[in-house]
Amino acid sequence: MQIQGSEVALVEPSEALREHYLAFYEEWKASGESFVPWVVEIDPADFAGMLQSLREHAGGENIKDGWVSSSTFWLVTTDQRVVGAVNIRHWLTEALLRTGGHIGYGVSPLGAQTGVCQ
Repeated sequence: MQIQGSEVALVEPSEALREHYLAFYEEWKASGESFVPWVVEIDPADFAGMLQSLREHAGGENIKDGWVSSSTFWLVTTDQRVVGAVNIRHWLTEALLRTGGHIGYGVSPLGAQTGVCQ
């Protein structure tokens, strides 16, 4: 997959991408558009805490009632820009079987304008 000549990849969230993720989050927040998937809603002010929460969620820990465990990945360009997020649900509830499925994803408004959704 390419964005304006850059390859993109799904990568695990990490401290190494802190500044790039914060820029992604602030850009999306400033757009006024809804955050999708739900993990993008998490305020990254406590970045280490956010990463820990994502690891716990993937491991099935501290999950809200009615929710399921899922692994989160960020869509990152070769120049390290974070342009999207993906959640892969490990299993499904009856509700998710009907609407939702195993994958939730979102691309930032700027990422969408650059064609990453195509």
